[in-house]
Amino acid sequence: FATRICLENGDWFFHPELNKTWTNYSGCVGNNTDNQSLVPDVIQEHMPRIQIFYNIGYGISLVSLLVAVILMIYFRKLHCQRNTVHINMFISFILRSIICFIKDIDITPEVYYSSTIEGETSFGQ
Repeated sequence: FATRICLENGDWFFHPELNKTWTNYSGCVGNNTDNQSLVPDVIQEHMPRIQIFYNIGYGISLVSLLVAVILMIYFRKLHCQRNTVHINMFISFILRSIICFIKDIDITPEVYYSSTIEGETSFGQ
């Protein structure tokens, strides 16, 4: 039951504040205004444990990648073009792990409902 507005020229309505085409999803979730009750009980029940496993996995990955990068930089015999590419890839994974930790600490969890303009509801990002 999602709706979009088609303009006279055949283009979709472009919302100036969102800077993208806008779709009204309010008909998809019914008239329930309690956003927390829209999340299934199974997810609410297991989300803390999933988050712990998620953080443990990223922590182990971060430590092992840091050790690998330090070893590859420290030992001169390991310097070659292929290992330089691997070091850059490992550093990108390290940065992604750090960003995921910051996101989990400062922002919202992965599963959420947010209500925006005129009752538009979206699940996750």
